[in-house]
Amino acid sequence: MVNKMKDYRFAINNQRLWEDLFVCCGWRIQRNLSSGKKRLLDHWNVVRHEGNFNNCREAFNRYAAAFELKIPQNNHLIIMLHGYGQTAQIFRPLEKILSSKGYVPISVNYPSTRRNTKSHAVQLHTILNNLPFPNDISFITYGAGNLIIEKLLQQKKPFPTSAHIINIIEINPATRPNILLRKLCRIKFFKSFCGMMGKELSCRNCSQHFSSKLPIKGIITKPKFLQKITSLITFGSINPPTIDDLKKRCGIQEVIVIDEASDSPLQSVPLQKTILHFLKK
Repeated sequence: MVNKMKDYRFAINNQRLWEDLFVCCGWRIQRNLSSGKKRLLDHWNVVRHEGNFNNCREAFNRYAAAFELKIPQNNHLIIMLHGYGQTAQIFRPLEKILSSKGYVPISVNYPSTRRNTKSHAVQLHTILNNLPFPNDISFITYGAGNLIIEKLLQQKKPFPTSAHIINIIEINPATRPNILLRKLCRIKFFKSFCGMMGKELSCRNCSQHFSSKLPIKGIITKPKFLQKITSLITFGSINPPTIDDLKKRCGIQEVIVIDEASDSPLQSVPLQKTILHFLKK
């Protein structure tokens, strides 16, 4: 039986101050950046337990047994990383599609405006090492999420020995320096809001080449008029990165350009079909 709590409450929805350490069946163990306090959230975003990591993990095991949660075992996990200034909520439309096709989506929340890419890679490494069972794993990154994968791959043992990496799919990966962030980082008032990752993006080295033996695929969405204006302000160019640039700077082996881009690209049907096409390979 699960120990009764005196007070079940909804978590304060400020995901930019919490980082995921464990994600399974929609439940999360998160750590607060300021206090280091850890909490267990269920899939309704209700706080079920607070304490150290081991206590939260034991509490999850009790709840999993009581609620008969289906723990992924020998499944194909899809670990998704959002971009700079975003949260894991952006993957909600994609999670439904992937679940309907038999995949197990895991959207990771990381505080992109609070820490650098190296810290986020350590966080992702912790999540991977806390997966309950061996599984096939693919990654989907959106925007600057690709930088975390790059940092992860620089570690000696980036993945658990029991894991089998199938694909890495990068959607609109960060390849160019962010001119807008560079200007904001020079202003004291905005500097703290941009964070360390914002500074990294503002100094993104365009000449840096990245290579990997893993199968990395890329998807680029063609911007609409307003998105072109945003791109001009942010990157100084209305044109998306070229395929050659993506192959050199992100180690991408195959790139598909999506003609139909909406204001919310992850809700684009052509993009979703392309993701499923890559995952089946």
